[in-house]
Amino acid sequence: MIHPKDMLNKPKKVVFHWSLVATVVCFVAGCGSQTSIQLEPDLPTPLIQSLPLSVGVYYPPELENFEFNEKMKGIGSFKIGLGQTQTHLFRTAFEALFDEVVPIQSFDTQPPGLDLLLVPKIHEVQISVPQQTRTELYEVWLRYSIEMFTPTGQEIHKWGFASYGEVNTQNYQFLSNVSAHALQDASQWAIRDAVATISFFLVKEPKVRNWLNSRNQE
Repeated sequence: MIHPKDMLNKPKKVVFHWSLVATVVCFVAGCGSQTSIQLEPDLPTPLIQSLPLSVGVYYPPELENFEFNEKMKGIGSFKIGLGQTQTHLFRTAFEALFDEVVPIQSFDTQPPGLDLLLVPKIHEVQISVPQQTRTELYEVWLRYSIEMFTPTGQEIHKWGFASYGEVNTQNYQFLSNVSAHALQDASQWAIRDAVATISFFLVKEPKVRNWLNSRNQE
């Protein structure tokens, strides 16, 4: 089995000031605890130079409805409702990267004048908790991809990336429901890391740079 940390193959983190709100519910049922988190993001647009491109984005239903559930034997069950958090994080990054971002229902219904089509997808969520790993860390990994096409449907690039968030239980020792608060914050850091990674490194991919250079030469 691949360890969650093997999912990470990303550049050095970029530090931002962000805000992110999450609704947390933690309760005891039967012999194990249940932790439920519903993320509701409020992410400021990264301050980067946008590209003069008009981009259409198709958000698959499975992205908008994604929910993480896991039961850990002897520990409890964990639920993270990502939902529209996902579309919001991609929209935040794309609106920073490009001059115009237009949501589309399908490639067949795209409006005229678009330069690029994007399809973001979520592939995996993994978490670890101190009871499981015998560390003091709550950790969250998110694995995504962004597929890029020309308006005629020709693939430009499929970029996979992972984001990561962690917190230390020492920062929560005076709180009740430590697991809920810590997992909430670790999820927040993972979402922020995803936005930063997209904003700063998508257009640095060699295939994307080659496509941009070819447009400038036309």
